[in-house]
Parts: sequence; structure tokens; C-alpha cells
Amino acid sequence: MSRTTLASIQTTFADIVPANIGDIKPEFGTSDDVRKYYGIKKGTLYNLHKMQKVRGKVLRVTGQFKGVRLWDMQSVRACIHAQEESRMGIAA
Repeated sequence: MSRTTLASIQTTFADIVPANIGDIKPEFGTSDDVRKYYGIKKGTLYNLHKMQKVRGKVLRVTGQFKGVRLWDMQSVRACIHAQEESRMGIAA
């Protein structure tokens, strides 16, 4: 049986580099994520959802009353772009 030394472990861990995920945009996010990325507060999100401008789904365990609402980040981006285009007079 080979003996593992501290030096061999350190060289192994030194080769591990974390992935660069800074450019990856999430598909779904919580209200806090939407606020972090776009600055839209929770109440505004729920109003946009009520007007069917953004999509969201509640994720919960079967049989549970409470869950977490996840927002479709692409629909949030689309809502922002649509509002920008309507203000500029561009036909969507």
C-alpha cells in the first residue's frame, strides 16, 4: 500500500482551479437574485407577474404548503427590453 504524504496532497490540490462562471447567466433565480442582477424589488416582481409580464414558478416538495418562487430570468430580461423598446417607439 502506498503511503500518502502531505507534499503529494498539496501538489494535487494545487492543480485544481475553480471554474470561471462569471459570464454564465442563471436560467432561474429567487427574488434576491433578480434584485442583485437587475435591481427589481420583490413587490415590483410580483406586480409584473400579476400582469403576466414575467414568468415565475413555485418550487416545493409535494404535500408542502410553503415553497420558493423561482423567476424565469429570461422573461425578466425580455420585460426590460420590451419596456425599453416601447419607450423608444420601436415596434416589438
